[in-house]
Amino acid sequence: MIAKGILPFAIAVSLCGCLLPIPTTLHVRGYVLDAGTKKPLSGARVTIKDHPKATVFTATDGSFDVPSETQWGFIVPPQEPVGLPDTVVVTKGGYRLKTTRCSYEGCKIVLESE
Repeated sequence: MIAKGILPFAIAVSLCGCLLPIPTTLHVRGYVLDAGTKKPLSGARVTIKDHPKATVFTATDGSFDVPSETQWGFIVPPQEPVGLPDTVVVTKGGYRLKTTRCSYEGCKIVLESE
């Protein structure tokens, strides 16, 4: 008798959805270089556009790794993939601001002196 009640319950739960952490930005990484010297720039600020909490500073080798932001949300299957923010804004004193698209596979960002 209990087994008969479990199957409809399991089906109903699977169709209703789940509460899961949902990414709100992409995980991006790469390097920031000086346009003139092609050398790495340390201390450059890399931010996912419109997501100020998704900010890191480049390491001494110019590398950066911005983890994806997540928020808890209710997902009802099936859910179509939605584009996540992947535009980064890079700033460093003495250089022009640079806005570009980036991905987890990595990107090379070249900053020009002011």
